[in-house]
Amino acid sequence: GLCEEMLFRGPLQATVSWPVAALLFAAVHGGGERRLWPWSAFALVAGVLFGALVAVYDALSPAIVAHMTVNAINMQRLRRYAPVAPRPRR
Repeated sequence: GLCEEMLFRGPLQATVSWPVAALLFAAVHGGGERRLWPWSAFALVAGVLFGALVAVYDALSPAIVAHMTVNAINMQRLRRYAPVAPRPRR
């Protein structure tokens, strides 16, 4: 979250605009695979909201905290619902 916000909401948003930065953020989170389009759509919404935080507060820190919070929640969900890998036999 920290590095992505420092790139997308930092120099990129300041250079290409808030909506374009959000679109690029969504594009790199989907990779073009059809099965990942919902993830890209989620990333687009998140990118717009993170960009809004930067625009409203004129600082990266609110977007960084929000992004890290979303990542922490998603990691917990993935851990809870991901299939368990079989243990290696000895």
